[in-house]
Amino acid sequence: MKKGKQVASGPPWDGMPGKSWRVTSEDALFFVNKRGRLLQFTVALRKFKWKDCRSPPDTRVAFIVDQEVLRMNIIFVVGRNGRLYQYNKLTELWHAHYQSPHLVLSRSPGTAMRPSLQSLSGSIFMVSENGGLVEYHWNTMYGWEWVEHGTPAMGIILVGAPGPCLGSSELFVIGSNGCVYRRQLYERTWRWTNYGYPQTEDAILDAKVGSSKEQSCAMGDHKAFYGENGHNSETYKEYCNQKVAPVRPIPFSEDSLVFELQDGRIAELRRSNQEVSTWEWVRIIGTPNSICLTNYWTAVAS
Repeated sequence: MKKGKQVASGPPWDGMPGKSWRVTSEDALFFVNKRGRLLQFTVALRKFKWKDCRSPPDTRVAFIVDQEVLRMNIIFVVGRNGRLYQYNKLTELWHAHYQSPHLVLSRSPGTAMRPSLQSLSGSIFMVSENGGLVEYHWNTMYGWEWVEHGTPAMGIILVGAPGPCLGSSELFVIGSNGCVYRRQLYERTWRWTNYGYPQTEDAILDAKVGSSKEQSCAMGDHKAFYGENGHNSETYKEYCNQKVAPVRPIPFSEDSLVFELQDGRIAELRRSNQEVSTWEWVRIIGTPNSICLTNYWTAVAS
């Protein structure tokens, strides 16, 4: 277990539609150590074993982009030089993918989109060095091809790692303005949708009681809650920031995503209509990591 002390990052926790997670003798996890080398950790049947898979000949590994979601036995990584590589765990060989000289990838994880286990087509989504969304797509007719999706709006770049992908048509990313954006393939056309961030006047109440739909306050209640002079309201604004942090969200289910906010709380974005595939913010949840609630209630008590 000595090599585990040098682990710097691991693979994205993405699943594959239709894949059942059964334990096999080849099951392994892949990590990147502090020296930029890929490590394989065999975990099946409790036969724990580390293996040094080294790195591409011309660079070190920055992050794992995808582990065996797009291709079985293939681990895609981005190098510290901003280029895309793959490692085959059967042949133990490294391969550099063709990439235009002007396209430099951000040193961050990616996410894979694959329609089903039986499908050979699919994509890896990453962020470029200049903050745009980049897709590396495979289809049986044209093979591999790069697609640059750009940014969701003028003056807005993407921050953090992209993902997760839901199904074969939806991808969520976070903008530099603290808003959540969806990239959706609709009738063979990609389009952006801005879902912003959870803007609720009663956000502090949401953290205690759940969804904003579950609690409503009259104007008089707001005065008592925030104080006649607005001091408590200013305290709330000082410590509470509802914009989304540049942290990859966690898929709570196929119809629900959990995002971290910049003040340390978390918020849930839920699919509200299956037919048109629209999403809405439903609640903000307080966490021990957030100083928002602690400082707010201290100010109220004083």
